Amino acid sequence: MTKIKKKIYGLVLSGGASRFFAQIGALKVLYSKGFKPDYIASCSAGAFLGVCLAAGLTPKQMEAEFLKQNPFSLIDFSLKKSGLIKGEKLSREILKIAKVETFEDLKIPLRINATNINTDEEIVFSSGNLVEAINATIAIPGVFAPKKIASEFYVDGGIYNALPVELIPEANVVVAIDVSFNKRTITQNSSAIQILSQSAYMLQRHLEEMEIERYKKDRNFIFIMPPVEHFMFFEYKKEKFKSMIKIGEEEARKVLNNISF
Repeated sequence: MTKIKKKIYGLVLSGGASRFFAQIGALKVLYSKGFKPDYIASCSAGAFLGVCLAAGLTPKQMEAEFLKQNPFSLIDFSLKKSGLIKGEKLSREILKIAKVETFEDLKIPLRINATNINTDEEIVFSSGNLVEAINATIAIPGVFAPKKIASEFYVDGGIYNALPVELIPEANVVVAIDVSFNKRTITQNSSAIQILSQSAYMLQRHLEEMEIERYKKDRNFIFIMPPVEHFMFFEYKKEKFKSMIKIGEEEARKVLNNISF
């Protein structure tokens, strides 16, 4: 008699700055179908949602909490040359919403990645202080100051891996919600910075797709990519947040139409 393999569910949340609102919409549909992750991996802004979900909040609760926030009130400007924003105020507000302080306070195992800016290595946080992990993974170079932990400096996890699927090898059914893509049409009027940025994005995307192909060979892999590339990474209007949530819901319904958990 063939032994039926127990389903172990994993959830992967990409970075994407304020586009994480589209992930909230997708999560609302996902949870309405009975999905509940056994493991969560998240990167950059996706860590906001990863922490809240792992703490026990529902997607609807997260929607209400994040929509009532004033983005400008969460900015703590830095006087350092290394970045415009410290990021600590934002990170602490997330923990206030989630009502947790450490990984050990969480109900679901969570892994958050960041990039060691000096060694070009991925670091994975899974225990200890949550505020340090969040500060590190959201530290977009040039915007947020790098996070110093011990003697090392860490920046955005998306620099190394914007969709860290490999952080949850235990799962055999994985849902990944990716809002990190930033493809732009290049024309003869595009600036050198725009061309370089697009080239870097294409390389990152290619590497990410190779990793996904390798990873999904041994598991049931469900990929949700809400089409939010027309939104800026740093939106601040509530109407746009709501639009992204709706887009996330619509895309998740299409992908999950005939899927149940």
